[in-house]
Order: sequence, then structure tokens, then C-alpha cells
Amino acid sequence: MTVAGVNAQPDGRAGWVLIGAAWAYPSRIWLWTEVDGFEVRMLVLVADDGPQVCELVVQQPQMALGAPLTQRTLRKIAVEYLVGLGVAQVRRAATIVDAERGWYRVEGVDGIWGGRPVREGRGSRTSDGRLAQVAEIYMRAVGDGRPPVQAVAAELPCSRSHAGRLVAQARTAGQLRRTSPGRASATERQELMLVDDLANQHTIPADSRLNGP
Repeated sequence: MTVAGVNAQPDGRAGWVLIGAAWAYPSRIWLWTEVDGFEVRMLVLVADDGPQVCELVVQQPQMALGAPLTQRTLRKIAVEYLVGLGVAQVRRAATIVDAERGWYRVEGVDGIWGGRPVREGRGSRTSDGRLAQVAEIYMRAVGDGRPPVQAVAAELPCSRSHAGRLVAQARTAGQLRRTSPGRASATERQELMLVDDLANQHTIPADSRLNGP
């Protein structure tokens, strides 16, 4: 897969959404990139549980003169990865003004923004959908041989310390298997390799075994 740089731009109707206690994101974000010569455009909506793609357009810029769009090409579009790269470009630091009322300021933006009451610190509950996303990113990183906590931090996006807390919450919720300290990915990696080996096994016909090579 060949991916060009990701460009991000807040939509003209976007407000701001506080995620955690340190960052605010535009509520509507347009992303543009190019995958294997195809133009990809996404509209991302940001709510309390983070960014979600609501529109995805893939276009061949050369129309009929270019290569056709196939299922194989669509599989190469790593949506969550591209969204993580894009929204990180447009987020801004936020400062809590009144946690009880959910008021906050956004760096470089005039006025005070409001939302739900802000639960500062580590006691806030993460939704099951968010933890499932964390687990999916974690396992994909393990399969790719990448540091899984760093991958979670990069793709959500969030700080590495917050990513570590989300991974711990995912384990507590049963989304990820519990492991010993310092061996966060050993078991998952072995299981992925075993599944891959099983998937690549082939049955040898009985006649071939009888007749020899």
C-alpha cells in the first residue's frame, strides 16, 4: 500500500469537543489522502467517544483511463490509521474553566466552550466501544511487530500514559488477555502466529501420501 500524506481541515460548521481533559477536537473534520493512486476523502465526526467516520469517498482521478477500483484496493485503506494521523493535525490544547459545568477554553480560539461535566483525573469510565477500538489497535500492532501501547497512542490519538491506562481498562473489561508485567504482547503474538500457521496449512491428498514424492 502506498499512502500519500494526510491533510486535515475542520469543517466550516464545526464546533469543538473536549476529549479527556487536555485536548479539544473540531466536531467535524475533512480528511484527504491518496492510496495507490486513488483519491480518498473522509468526513469524520467527533463525539465524546472520539472520532468516527460517517462518509468515505474513493475516486479514480483519471476516471476510465486509470486503474479500476477493486475490493483489493479498498482493503488497503486503513481507515482508523488515517483518521488518527488526520485528527492529530487539527486538535488543540484545552484548559478546563469549570469542570462541573463542562466549560473549557480552546487554545487559539476565542470564547468558552461547553459540554458535559468534565471528570478530571483517572476515575472516568471509558465506553465499551472505545475499549474495543483500543483492543483492535493493540492486537493489530502485535501482529505487525510494533509496540502496541505506542500504536494505541498514535492512532486514537492520545498520550502514551493515557494509552497505557486504556489498555489496562481493556484487559479489565475482558477485551484483552491479562499478562505479566513486562510481557504485554508475548501471548497475543504467539496466538496470532499460531492462527496464521493454521490458516496456511494444506491437506495432502491420500493418493500423494501413498505414491510418495
